[in-house]
Amino acid sequence: MGKLWMILSLFFCTYTSASLYDIKDLEVLEANKSYKEFLDHALDVRPAERKKQWREMVNNMSVGFIKEQLRTKAFNKINFDYIENLNRWPTLQKDSYFQHKRKEFALHYLDDCLGKSCKSDLMGFWYSTQRQDGELAKKLSIILRQKDPKSNITPFLSVIGHDDYALYHCKKPWIQSEIFSLVTEPLRMEEEDKLKKVLNNLVGKECWKSLRPIVHQALIRGPGLKQDYAFALLKSRGDLSQEWMDFYYTSYFLGSPVPGNKLNASWNTIKELGQNFNRRVKVLNKLKKLDPLPGKLFSLIDNGKKNTLIKYFKKNFPEYIDHYSKTCLNYLQGTVSFANGNPTPDCDNLFAGNHVEDRIRIKHSAIKK
Repeated sequence: MGKLWMILSLFFCTYTSASLYDIKDLEVLEANKSYKEFLDHALDVRPAERKKQWREMVNNMSVGFIKEQLRTKAFNKINFDYIENLNRWPTLQKDSYFQHKRKEFALHYLDDCLGKSCKSDLMGFWYSTQRQDGELAKKLSIILRQKDPKSNITPFLSVIGHDDYALYHCKKPWIQSEIFSLVTEPLRMEEEDKLKKVLNNLVGKECWKSLRPIVHQALIRGPGLKQDYAFALLKSRGDLSQEWMDFYYTSYFLGSPVPGNKLNASWNTIKELGQNFNRRVKVLNKLKKLDPLPGKLFSLIDNGKKNTLIKYFKKNFPEYIDHYSKTCLNYLQGTVSFANGNPTPDCDNLFAGNHVEDRIRIKHSAIKK
């Protein structure tokens, strides 16, 4: 029995030794461009012997294998899995050319992929890619949305928004739309801390340069939900001057203000403007550019609340009441042409409350008769 065991042991050792490829075998396979056989046996070489020559051959043959699949358009899961397994090899993780060709093959495969594993393959590829960049994130998010329109692409947007080329990427309308949709909930719920966290996660400095003009444009359009959202976004980025804060809170006060933090802040701002003529002039110049002029405040149903707010506003910002009422007369008399029609739709309600000078109110009454 002992002799039999020795014979069997000798046989298995001899067989195992004979089945392993050495560096010379790999040289022959490289010369013959036998990519698959080479890669199947490259790890037969003992770790201590995997020196510069071995690393160079592995890098060349792995790239050669991918090129062959690209040339023959063999974009199937077997090859995808095989290449992703190669990606686990330390020497290939460091090889930039291999990584470049790996991405090229993967994008073809994932774009053509129709199986149930497509989404997991895509995400697995993404998370196993060490050098994630905005261009790759952009391409993968497009593919993912084509496969699953409801899929979460936040991990890709975060990379896109902080990429070296984020200024370019974030000019894309679909990327802007995706980012704005993700901040809608904290905006709607007025959760300032959550909004800041979500926005900072999605948008870097360069990306914000592309988004800011759009957000700022919404701010200057006057009272409304878009203006409220724009103000919150700019505030969360620390991107609001005193001048624009004055403008927002004044236009909010002139809109349809509701009890809460915003009305309180607006109330305090109006009071400060009443004590600072220069700040008031800057806001007035901005308000004059709006069409129509903000004035829903003048049409509030609650007369008690309306009269209290208008009286307070007139006391601190009489220039705007004067401008609004005179603009109304110009429109009614036809002395000035207004391209978009009536710029003071709440004019009659303002005059009805006796909040304007008598001489102007008399002119208004005469015109209306």
